[in-house]
Amino acid sequence: MLTGPKRFTDLLNNLPGMGTNLLVTRLRDLELAGAVERATLPPPAASAVYQLTPRGRALEHAVVELADWGLATLDAPPSDVTVRPAWSLLALQAAFRPEAAEGIEEEYQVEVADAVFHLAVRGGDATVEQGPAAAPALIVRADRYALLAVTSGQRPLAEALETNAICIDGDTRARERFLDAFGLETVA
Repeated sequence: MLTGPKRFTDLLNNLPGMGTNLLVTRLRDLELAGAVERATLPPPAASAVYQLTPRGRALEHAVVELADWGLATLDAPPSDVTVRPAWSLLALQAAFRPEAAEGIEEEYQVEVADAVFHLAVRGGDATVEQGPAAAPALIVRADRYALLAVTSGQRPLAEALETNAICIDGDTRARERFLDAFGLETVA
């Protein structure tokens, strides 16, 4: 839910191996703890969703820190596991280097498989939300596995760019700022 409100079915589909009853229990516990609330999206969607409360949103930095810690030990996913697009964005957010982003105030659009995300860098912080960026400085397109593999160090960015597993469209300076801010090195 860090990237935005989710329908129950979206949550269930993005948590492989979790049963319906267990998810219902976990969501109820998170609601009781004040971290999650139910809401209804405005028309035309008008879907019932779960979203983070301000209390839940306060956990974002801790979750990103845990993701950063885990990136160092991440192995390639087993062939029977489908990498979810949001996982790649969490990994990218965990790789963010505030010291390299000093003075950057930009938005980027990141498209992973069929999902579109808005990645904003402002005030030494990186935030991710679902949906397109209003005025992206660049657009990153990646297949389902490439961005996670590059961010975790399992695959060189130059190789992913060469094979078009990742494409970065935007001016050269925005590209350099993006690559530096997220610790993505390349010779391409």
